[in-house]
Amino acid sequence: VVLRISPEGAEDALGWRFHPTQQVEQQPDGSVIVRFRASGMLELSWHLFTWGDKVEILEPPALKARLVAELETALRRHRDGR
Repeated sequence: VVLRISPEGAEDALGWRFHPTQQVEQQPDGSVIVRFRASGMLELSWHLFTWGDKVEILEPPALKARLVAELETALRRHRDGR
């Protein structure tokens, strides 16, 4: 998994443990790149939702797709009532 945490969320990310094997790299623009190996993409997508627009999923595409699918399902339920 590779995540980019925006400069606005960097301080929180530096104090957060996403995974025991994570590697954290501070970037010149103030953002943070977090890398780790994980399974359980559904649970991870739920957690990443709590970071709002402060997180961007760079890898893997399957995690990004999972988060998008969960968001679309929630939007359908709350917009259309279906």
